[in-house]
Amino acid sequence: MDGRQILEEVRRLVKNDQYSGYKEINKAYREICNSGQYPWLRGTNTSLSTFTVSQTDYELNLVDKKQLERLWVKGVDTVNKGWQLMEEVPPLLFEQYVSNNIKSDGSDDPGLPEYYRTASGTFASITVTPTPDQAYTVKYDYLNLPEEITETVVPKLPIAHHDVIAELAASLFLERSKDEGDVVFSNRLRARVFKNANNIRLDSSPGRLANIEKTARRWIR
Repeated sequence: MDGRQILEEVRRLVKNDQYSGYKEINKAYREICNSGQYPWLRGTNTSLSTFTVSQTDYELNLVDKKQLERLWVKGVDTVNKGWQLMEEVPPLLFEQYVSNNIKSDGSDDPGLPEYYRTASGTFASITVTPTPDQAYTVKYDYLNLPEEITETVVPKLPIAHHDVIAELAASLFLERSKDEGDVVFSNRLRARVFKNANNIRLDSSPGRLANIEKTARRWIR
């Protein structure tokens, strides 16, 4: 189903041929994508940057991105060669790691960054430790924001389950109704959408093995 067909299904469910917006449709799609059950729907995006010598704070460009998933730094010596996955740690533990990298004379002990913490504000940012002792290539893995559904956009859900977007959108539309029957139907639609969560996950995994008989077989020679 593309956006136009999803819109037609919403019209059918809410029994309103005049319904013409994509507000509830996109709200429903975002809710499904952000539910935690379908992180693959958002897709990933990777960008490269550089850690600079002696700099520990870096702004994040989150335009069109949902959240930072993983952070990698590329080692250059024989011990830490290749991409190393950095560990995100909470603020208190991060400060402990910073303290661990202070030498007895009070100076910093720089090296390959291993840990980072995130901060929000006017701009999202990260702080790393140890302090970089040279320039390092860094790779950011992000989750994308769900794409906007318009008339011609086809959602990333498996085709057999595109109707769940229409059902949840109809539920969102009807839940504001003053008619008790509409509200009851809205609740039924929402329950049906998330009841099918496991089927959607299975249909999104190519080559899955489901319902395989686990009894050992005896072969005739």
